[in-house]
Amino acid sequence: MMDKLYGTKADGGGMDTSWQGIFNRSHTAPVAIRAEGTAAPGGHYSQAVVHNGTAYVAGMLPIRADGSKELGSLEDQAAVALNNLKTVVEASGSSLEDVVHVRVYIVDVDTNWPKFNGVYGDFFGQAKPARAVVPVPNLHYGFLVEVECVAAVRGSA
Repeated sequence: MMDKLYGTKADGGGMDTSWQGIFNRSHTAPVAIRAEGTAAPGGHYSQAVVHNGTAYVAGMLPIRADGSKELGSLEDQAAVALNNLKTVVEASGSSLEDVVHVRVYIVDVDTNWPKFNGVYGDFFGQAKPARAVVPVPNLHYGFLVEVECVAAVRGSA
């Protein structure tokens, strides 16, 4: 019935404006991303999922590609976590310049926030994505920071 109301390519009505046609043009299947150069996820999740031109990057912890954990200073942990984030963002077909939102989970925010903000500013440079900071009492393995983001994927539907 809807096809008759709006017309379809099949009946000579031009662009398919049926709900099926609109859905087929606007919906792509989510694509799970696994970035080389990072540790494998430690649970049942993807490092990122790209869907309809957006990369949703899971929380990155300061774990190196070989699985070793950076348990040093906040600055050292932030550098490893942010480099993991960059690797996954790039594996998703995006870049740091296309990151639109960052969420940071940080332990002892009063002490660690200024340290993290310095590392973060150096890391992102001129890019200034929207950001949320979530103070937390603790993180897995005793880490001090975890970082996730959302990024635009250029050239995708």
